[in-house]
Amino acid sequence: MEKKDIFLYSNDISILTGHNTYFNKESVISRMLNDESINNLKDKDKDNSEELQKYTSSTGYSYKLIKDPIKMKLLETDTFRFYIIGTIDAKVCHTNRYIKVKTRMTHLFKELRDYEKVELYTYMKIMNCKSIDLIETNLNGDIYIITVDYED
Repeated sequence: MEKKDIFLYSNDISILTGHNTYFNKESVISRMLNDESINNLKDKDKDNSEELQKYTSSTGYSYKLIKDPIKMKLLETDTFRFYIIGTIDAKVCHTNRYIKVKTRMTHLFKELRDYEKVELYTYMKIMNCKSIDLIETNLNGDIYIITVDYED
């Protein structure tokens, strides 16, 4: 019998832990048990190059795009493999720092949301890093950069 891959998306963790109450836990569990691919994870068709260029202009850091989802195997049994999976936008060149772009509909929060902290800490664990720059952007093209450092 072939093993089934089960994917827990990084942003689902905050839903399951109660940090993100905008979605219900049942929908996360249902998706995990019924989804057989990671293809719907990728909104990498979205072009964040403008935001990343603004990041470079603001910080002076160059970056390398990350196209593929990142994942970490949590558990494997005789019947399934269980992964945490997510997307990160870029790696800052010559560092162990990564960049995540979040698009807001209207205004920028200019502070780290609890549910995003859970998601970004998950990325830090997967990528074995201690820092991620969160780029908030909106439909007006504004950006705000929040540096998130891992706290033990």
